[in-house]
Amino acid sequence: MPDSDDEERAHATEHGLLLIDARRETGMDDRARLYLRAELPDGFMPDIVIGHDHITGTAAKVQAEQHCNGARRVHIIHTAPGDIERFKPQRGTTAAAKGEHKELGQEELSESADLVVAVGPRLYDEIATRLHGLSRPPQMLRLDPGIGCPDQERTPAPIPICLLLGRTEDPELKGLDIAARAIGMLQGRRPRLLVRGAEQGKGDALRDWLMQQAANPSADIMTREYVADAERLERDLRTTSLALMPSRSEGFGLVGIEALAVGTPILVSDRSGLAQLIRQHCEPDIANRCIVPVTGDCETDAAAWERRIDFILSDRQAAFRNTADLASRLSTRVTWAAAGDALLDALRLLPRPGTA
Repeated sequence: MPDSDDEERAHATEHGLLLIDARRETGMDDRARLYLRAELPDGFMPDIVIGHDHITGTAAKVQAEQHCNGARRVHIIHTAPGDIERFKPQRGTTAAAKGEHKELGQEELSESADLVVAVGPRLYDEIATRLHGLSRPPQMLRLDPGIGCPDQERTPAPIPICLLLGRTEDPELKGLDIAARAIGMLQGRRPRLLVRGAEQGKGDALRDWLMQQAANPSADIMTREYVADAERLERDLRTTSLALMPSRSEGFGLVGIEALAVGTPILVSDRSGLAQLIRQHCEPDIANRCIVPVTGDCETDAAAWERRIDFILSDRQAAFRNTADLASRLSTRVTWAAAGDALLDALRLLPRPGTA
């Protein structure tokens, strides 16, 4: 990794992990430093090198091919660029061109990998389809993140808060306008909308934009800057009555399972991998309690989300009971243990260099 601090290293050691900071070279940025030969412990040579999508995928390829002789490479898919780019602002190009460019890079890294791991059902179907035409497609694995369950059913806090958690650089992709408009459309007592994820120094500008989308000067909207502090984020979730994920496209949706793990009710976009996973493991009437359609039209979607938000907040105690039931069901069917075992089994079956 580019850098680690004492707390991160101590936490890693507790879990049997060794963090290694990349070598420093004059004029090289953090991403480029990951391409340099790692300063590994004496006598150690990795069996497996893992890269994550466009973030570290190319660096992992360089490490495996140039610095770790004989190591096999795993490429993990986190995004569906052809789908999400059309909801992002483009500079000097088109969404179609940028999406295809990123798809081609993703496919090249996947094609040369020993194992491709896709996070959740939606991304697995997407990358498996794009690699289907290869004469020799790589081995693939679908990894479903484990879903936890709270130790006991929670009760709602006095003030009803709807939380939208995650980076906000692409507000339309994440459906921030849908959430704000839905809050603005609510009649009677409105909940507070808390958006955690603003870029540093841009929280006020984000709130102004959200108020414009709400089109209601009495809407109660607050913004907070993005933080990586897990304890702070969990506290946000525990004080929330409803976590919203109205994304127009979402590869999976980890925020949803983080909310379920602490017993917070959720509403998630039907265009998310999490929604697909919930439908696969729950009866339709249970799944439909927390899955809301997203068509792409803000007014249409905001009206649908406004109705569902209003319904859930009209009886928050019942919503928390239903959430505890949903989390309990899913936690026995979708576990981190199963995900880890599946990955380890796939790694053990990879042929060693020269034996394929």
